[in-house]
Amino acid sequence: MSLLERKISNAWIKNAMDQKPDEEGWWYITLSHMGDQIGFDSNNMGYLKEVSRRVMTIRFEWDVLAKEGKGIGWKASVLFPEVEIRGDHLRYQISRQLRAQILQPTMYAMLDMSVIRKFKRTAALGLYEHCIRFENIGQTARLHWTQLRDILLGEDTSSTSYHDFKYFNAKVIKPAVAEVNAVSEIVLETHTARMGRTITDIWFTIAKIIETAPEDRIESAEQLQAVGEMVKIGMPQSEAKKLIREHGVPNVNAALDYTQRRAADKKQTPLDNKTAYFRSALVQRWGVIDDEQTPKQKVRTEPKPKGKSLLDALKEKRTKDAEGYFKELDAPDQAEFITKYNQGQEIDSLRIKKNKVLKAAEASFFRWLAVAVWGEPTQAETLEFATEVFASKGLL
Repeated sequence: MSLLERKISNAWIKNAMDQKPDEEGWWYITLSHMGDQIGFDSNNMGYLKEVSRRVMTIRFEWDVLAKEGKGIGWKASVLFPEVEIRGDHLRYQISRQLRAQILQPTMYAMLDMSVIRKFKRTAALGLYEHCIRFENIGQTARLHWTQLRDILLGEDTSSTSYHDFKYFNAKVIKPAVAEVNAVSEIVLETHTARMGRTITDIWFTIAKIIETAPEDRIESAEQLQAVGEMVKIGMPQSEAKKLIREHGVPNVNAALDYTQRRAADKKQTPLDNKTAYFRSALVQRWGVIDDEQTPKQKVRTEPKPKGKSLLDALKEKRTKDAEGYFKELDAPDQAEFITKYNQGQEIDSLRIKKNKVLKAAEASFFRWLAVAVWGEPTQAETLEFATEVFASKGLL
């Protein structure tokens, strides 16, 4: 289903939960109320009719026990068999075969339409629908990742794309989790199981979100889009939300665009760490229009390397900065970094373990994290650091 189809079907089910049908089995909802619930403010009635037609094609299929020991039978029902628009009202019916399963408070009463309308990705809304049912349990059912793929994207769509978990995780799961955590009342953490080196199963733990101060919330579509784009290039979600608040959407988008153009430039050396480059671009404001510069150079660009000095001191400083950076991350993002470090660490004594963390392992981890976050120091960054050191000692 498309994003609007999911929102409409949720609005109809939620409406059916809140009121009883008439004697003929029809539920009613005003177009204005439905529009408010799903964030649809268009007057294009033809488009609304077309989407309603597609919603009517939603069907449920299940196995049934046949009588007289003849094995298992098969059954299918259309969820919304009848839909009509009359004036400023829309009315619809729900399959009698499915009412008992659909109109269950444990499944749908927890849906918050004020949250539903905020979603911008179909997969994110599908993930929210999937996870909210398990809120009281605290953990979703464990599924093979292809089953979750079909739940979020639809079996027809999934059959022709996303055959590889790594690609599905990067393009669908991570942005969807980031959006659910940003706009809803729950916080998700992703868990996977392997068979050898192959990811097989996936599930999510669910926590009720702690109310944040208004200035810490990510609510606008522009902020949400920017957070999603940062997550796509590998940025931890908690850091992405922090960067939005600190730097604003225009500067983040400028740095993202600059980073993507740099990564696509075949004439330059490939980027080993896109997120590290992005952080530098954001802090140094590369790609941002600067009115203080000359008319010939309005856009800040990455400076060309000019020197090399105090490299070891800079690495040591970055290792200490990495420790502070790590402590500011949310627990799920911390866990993801630890997992990546442990997977690449061949020496067992240098791996991070829950029961006891050795000082050598901790030092190794923060050195690794500094490179993972900011990359290896460039000549320009080393020269800038040297200048700062000399200035602090009154040598400049």
